[in-house]
Amino acid sequence: MGFSNFVRECREKEVFKMLSIYIVTSWVLIQVLAVIQEPLGLPTKSVSVLLIALLIGFPIYILYIWKIRLAPLELEKSLVGKKGKRKRSKFEATYFSALAVIALASGLAATVVFQNNFGAQQAAEQELAYNANPNKVAVLNFHNNTGDKELDVVGPMAADWILHGITENRMGQVVTHDVIENYVQLLEQSRGSADEIAVIKEVIKPGKAVRGSYYTNGDQLVMQASVMTGDLEETLISLPAVECDRANPLDCIEAAKQGILGYLATEGMKAESLEEVPPSFKAYQYLLEAKAKYATEVYRELLLNSIAEDPDYFEPKVLLVADYYNKGEYNKADSLNRLISTQTGITGRQLNLLNSYDALIKGDNRRVYARMGEEYDRAPWEIFTNTSMMVLSLQFVNRPEDVAEYYSKVDMSLFDLANCRECVNRLIIKTDA
Repeated sequence: MGFSNFVRECREKEVFKMLSIYIVTSWVLIQVLAVIQEPLGLPTKSVSVLLIALLIGFPIYILYIWKIRLAPLELEKSLVGKKGKRKRSKFEATYFSALAVIALASGLAATVVFQNNFGAQQAAEQELAYNANPNKVAVLNFHNNTGDKELDVVGPMAADWILHGITENRMGQVVTHDVIENYVQLLEQSRGSADEIAVIKEVIKPGKAVRGSYYTNGDQLVMQASVMTGDLEETLISLPAVECDRANPLDCIEAAKQGILGYLATEGMKAESLEEVPPSFKAYQYLLEAKAKYATEVYRELLLNSIAEDPDYFEPKVLLVADYYNKGEYNKADSLNRLISTQTGITGRQLNLLNSYDALIKGDNRRVYARMGEEYDRAPWEIFTNTSMMVLSLQFVNRPEDVAEYYSKVDMSLFDLANCRECVNRLIIKTDA
């Protein structure tokens, strides 16, 4: 059947009139709902849901027109074939072909509307909820308590600086504050309301969360940072406040970042850590490099770099005492040991270690063995403490039979023996014993 003839018959049978009623009614419904949805407290996606329903209903309505109005007319003038079956008219065939095309177009349009409005939300839910684990860290914007709107930018800068540090050093899967805000908005659109804390607890489920604040003290900017449990109910550590010139907030941000990275890098080593407060991350990196290059020319220099980076870092200081002693510089070892002992904030464990070196310098071998034994009991697998006990047993208190037991506490398969001088020393000590 020709298109012009089909259109003419549709007009004569008032098909277009009935379709126009559906289209106009749909348009009115959409306009009305767009106006009243907010006063009634309906979700912002209500209009999209209605539009999808109307698109799906359009081909159904066309089929309804056929069943109620057109089918009876076609039945009256239909012809019967030789086998007694009714023959379909050309108009009927064209009508259902048009219905198939309209149904396809309506389905595609409804799919596009659904994806644009709900597909992004589902993708966000899957992305944020995927693989929730203790390694996930939420970094929240630092709160501006200065009252100066010009300093609002410092909060996002601090969060960005910290998350880049965590990502760069592979300390965890970072979830930014922007991602949290986007998800809150998605929930507000679909549910009508959302809460940042609820999103963090129920959807993101990080193992830890970093948050902080800053305020001014005269011309100084003071920044505080803390690491909390993922549900924001317990503070794992509140780092010491850092100060910087108000005109140079990046100095505070860098100091806060170093403290947070230092905590994240050492939090799993509480048994072997000598620190009450996490060191600066750079200082920790220097210390790790020094341990990797033990007994080389740069060992002492790396220890000094670590101390310079964080003067409160205890471990590189006590290792420097040991290095002075091992090189026969006993006066330096004794002076530094005494200096460290007089500093405030020394813990009982740190004092025990300093007393060990004091006894070592004075030649009191039994006291050295007893003091170092206390440290060994805390972390028998720590390679430097373990090696010290091997040396003390063999060379200071004449107990070579204990060396093999100490040696067995450290899994040497974890080390690259070709590039580990301390490992070679351990093998020599074990052989001598």
